[in-house]
Amino acid sequence: MDGPFLLRLEKVNEYEVNLIGIKRNLINDETLFEAQTLFDDLKMNVFKVSNSVIGYAKLNG
Repeated sequence: MDGPFLLRLEKVNEYEVNLIGIKRNLINDETLFEAQTLFDDLKMNVFKVSNSVIGYAKLNG
């Protein structure tokens, strides 16, 4: 049985993080992807998407 998809952040330095997508199953964790990004960019994009989802939910309530 496959478990949930997870995102793990690992700090590279003061400004950058590694974003790791993981799929869990009964035997082990499978890494689906890895991406290095600026933490401020990631934070800004999560904020934008969150506002979009909240706006959509309010309109389609």
